[in-house]
Amino acid sequence: MLEELKNAEVRVPDIIASCDSCLVMEYIENVFLPLQDREHYAADMLAALHQHSNESRMYGYYYDTPLASFMQKNEQTQYNWGLFLGQMRILPMARECYDKGVIDRQLLESLELLCRDLYRRIDMSRIYPSLLHGDIWSGNVLFEEKGACLIDPAIYYGDKEMELAFILLFDTFGKSFF
Repeated sequence: MLEELKNAEVRVPDIIASCDSCLVMEYIENVFLPLQDREHYAADMLAALHQHSNESRMYGYYYDTPLASFMQKNEQTQYNWGLFLGQMRILPMARECYDKGVIDRQLLESLELLCRDLYRRIDMSRIYPSLLHGDIWSGNVLFEEKGACLIDPAIYYGDKEMELAFILLFDTFGKSFF
């Protein structure tokens, strides 16, 4: 996933060595920068990343990707963001939450109902599959003197608004970023 981001000309650590059980990367010294500078660097980097799409124009990725302990399904079967969002993001997470007792049956059924018609509720006219980091929070963005560097991605092709939702959810960036 880091190589895919690097191919999209996004700053990531160079990979020195890897195997099934380890990953050795270039050391990135995370320097202190004023908040406004950090947010501008991050906004520029993500805007450039989101310009990259895939040839098939489908949502998802070539394989499933981990998001913490949750394995994101990425089957590239949808040209419609609403269908992908419902089938590959919301419902799998909702079902796992239900299975673990985090949400009740009523909420699961409400989410299933929402996802069934979600593709009708989202205006697809201005949405295209953008390459997403997929796990943007403050721990996955490092700052160097002249820019931002991304680590620990959970990439896929999706609506770039998903990155903004993650940023808002985890309070990663503020006004200067937006």
